[in-house]
Amino acid sequence: MLNDFRNRAPVRHSGCPDEQDLCSWMSLAQHYGLPTRLLDWTLSPLVAAYFATDPDEKDDAIFGSIRVLNPIRLNELVKEGPGLLCFTTGNQAVSELVTPAFDDAVAEVRKIVAVLPAEHDLRLFVQQSVFTLHGCALDLDDWLTESIPDERELSHFRLFAVIPPGTKRALRADLDRLGINEATLFPDLSNLARYVARDPRNRKKSVPPH
Repeated sequence: MLNDFRNRAPVRHSGCPDEQDLCSWMSLAQHYGLPTRLLDWTLSPLVAAYFATDPDEKDDAIFGSIRVLNPIRLNELVKEGPGLLCFTTGNQAVSELVTPAFDDAVAEVRKIVAVLPAEHDLRLFVQQSVFTLHGCALDLDDWLTESIPDERELSHFRLFAVIPPGTKRALRADLDRLGINEATLFPDLSNLARYVARDPRNRKKSVPPH
């Protein structure tokens, strides 16, 4: 899928990375909806709150949550720290997880690392994007349970901010007033059009018939 995306994207997107910049291709594909070995995170709690309060969700009566991850501690755990890894194939710890996704190799590395991508696309910039890069099919919770036998240490990776039932619509409205909305987080014309169309200030007042 990544190779197909890389071959067909340049005519559709003016800011494509260099052909051999596999990490930038993977992060670009992730941000435009292609399944990859990346999981999206953000440095901004406001951006996180936006994605945790989907206005199209039919049931606002259930809890929402914002997951909190300590990326420095994560990378120290897999002995790739300190700090976030630069998301580049020049970093061996990154390359061993990225390259198999492009050469069709069946390679599984039971490792998850936190990476900081290059901001080559506007979406990455405005969403303050960071990623975890996954080398195996285990989800994050299962991998953490397998990798951290110490329950006290494991508790540091299970931190959540809870969004109470019935508050998602109001929270999304508050975020909108703070400038966190689809037009700022997805800065393209289609999302701008959706935002402008739903803005109450742009709706004509009803006029009684003559």
